[in-house]
Amino acid sequence: MTLTERAGRYRALAVAARELRSVARTWSVIALGAVVFASVVGVVVAGSGAGGFVPLALDLLFAVEVLVPLFAFAAGYRTVLDDRASGELEAIRTYPLARAEYVLGAYLGRALFVASVLVATLVVAGIVGATLAPGRTDVIAANEAADSAWLFVRFSVLVVGFGLTTLAVAVAVSAAARSVRQALAVVVALAVAFLVGVDAGVVAGLASGLSPDATPILIALSPASAFRGLVLDLVVGAVSGRDAGSALGGLVGLVGWFGGSLVVAVLTVWDERG
Repeated sequence: MTLTERAGRYRALAVAARELRSVARTWSVIALGAVVFASVVGVVVAGSGAGGFVPLALDLLFAVEVLVPLFAFAAGYRTVLDDRASGELEAIRTYPLARAEYVLGAYLGRALFVASVLVATLVVAGIVGATLAPGRTDVIAANEAADSAWLFVRFSVLVVGFGLTTLAVAVAVSAAARSVRQALAVVVALAVAFLVGVDAGVVAGLASGLSPDATPILIALSPASAFRGLVLDLVVGAVSGRDAGSALGGLVGLVGWFGGSLVVAVLTVWDERG
């Protein structure tokens, strides 16, 4: 590694440390993280009558689909906006810092916070679920080797990946928007599209005669639907024998949203020709 590359890496890490401190001091985001923790653990306690880690993942699926994007959007939608509003972004542009270094550092700092909250929440949820309901359902009992803690670990990895993907979308909105009002409008529109729009489109397409073969492609259009498809394929499918043919589409969907969002953020955060 050259001296220039090493310096660039440290600049990005300095931005990451700054953003981590910033988001960790934002009480609204901390409060929403506490809501996510309490809600997920509450769902586990309320649904503790069904044993097994796969039923536990299914109990959590809907809550995770709703709460994780809201938490990630709240943690990320002001990432660049606050610097732009305070004038710090103009000062940052005078430093020997490339757009990619700034965006990746800012994303990394906020991602560490989001991932830490989600991992802590899921670890506690898994422990509580295993403690309150150590038994297995009849479905699980038919194939004891299928249900295991590793499937809940797999579910947890997918949840964290889903959260980090939606955070990348939020950072892209923050980089592209030029006001808090504009960013909030885009975030609300994206939240509705993620949680309702794509599913409604899939149902409408199938009702209008769309070939079922196109369903995996439509599912991959939204991070939420891609995440759900991956859970059903890679977690529930391990027990039920469900065909995992759409797992690739869901993975491509999440990776595409993640990478595409960061590219948009880098290209729109500022004009290097200016």
